[in-house]
Amino acid sequence: ELDREALRSLGLDLGEAPPRPTPRRHPAIPGTALTSSARAAVNRAIRATTHKTRSTVPRHLLLALLDQDRHDPVSRLIDQLGVDRAAVRARVAG
Repeated sequence: ELDREALRSLGLDLGEAPPRPTPRRHPAIPGTALTSSARAAVNRAIRATTHKTRSTVPRHLLLALLDQDRHDPVSRLIDQLGVDRAAVRARVAG
């Protein structure tokens, strides 16, 4: 409402324009939706970023997932898909 008053003082009237929406956030992921190692991979990816490097989060997450223990479900999936971990790491790093 203060923004509207400030604009009115400058001679601008927004009329019945809806208020600015709040920024969208991703829905929270329930704690039971991730294995402990998946949660650790997400946390490593988040710690590897800053506000200025948010666009690198997918890269850091991919690298963290590639580093999972061979017994982890995501690691088994990566193996079943025939992913060459070294090639992916090299391509992501380059």
